[in-house]
Amino acid sequence: MKEKAQEIGKTVWKMIRKVVKKPWEFTGPTSHPEYVEANQKATEYRRMSPATPDVTPIIPQTEPDRIFDIRYHTRETHRVAPPVKLDYEYDPHNPEHIQFVKKFIDEMPLPRAWVLGPKRGIWEEEKDRPDGGYQVGGAREAREARAKAAAAKAAAAEASA
Repeated sequence: MKEKAQEIGKTVWKMIRKVVKKPWEFTGPTSHPEYVEANQKATEYRRMSPATPDVTPIIPQTEPDRIFDIRYHTRETHRVAPPVKLDYEYDPHNPEHIQFVKKFIDEMPLPRAWVLGPKRGIWEEEKDRPDGGYQVGGAREAREARAKAAAAKAAAAEASA
């Protein structure tokens, strides 16, 4: 009987030593002196029910001119500028409007993006080249030949004028 009591005492002591540790055996965040257990008591869990508030909420009220105009997108220029109002109704079938647009485009101060010349086929361009469209020799010789042909063409144009 004495032996059984000693055996039970030893097992209880082992269980207690597993659960209860010496302060210097703790590691991690639990070793800090300000460590608080995460588990709350039942009375601390929810002190106030959301359906029955103790304090009435304060709703801020002010005059409209005292409210700040907070803009999150300060570089939005399309909101700053007033909307542009057109003086005329656009009608693609109105000949007066078409003439107005054509006149406006013709009188634009900027140069046109594309100046198109007469339509010519590839064979016509090759006829004008001194080598007939084929490169004779190296690139340098071909460039010189084109320059000579252009000079001869310019001289012929001057002579005829």
